[in-house]
Amino acid sequence: MIVGCAYYQDGLREGQNSMPLEEAAALRGQGGFVWLGLFQPDADELTRTGKAFGLHELAIEDAQILHRRPKIESHDQDVRLVVVRTAR
Repeated sequence: MIVGCAYYQDGLREGQNSMPLEEAAALRGQGGFVWLGLFQPDADELTRTGKAFGLHELAIEDAQILHRRPKIESHDQDVRLVVVRTAR
């Protein structure tokens, strides 16, 4: 489930509400960044997210596997994938 999706430009969030995934993906090349919060996403949701953002298949695979430690990967000059788990 997508718990939040927002676009940030110059450190400021654009808009107050969560935006649709496709809209955020369209904004990603404009110098800001997209924050996307997922909670227990299923395979279809991760596939949809990967297609919207043009992510490599390995990035989607990594997001499906629970890691013991946070993970940060670079997949292009402008794509950073951060996989973390919330503290209990």
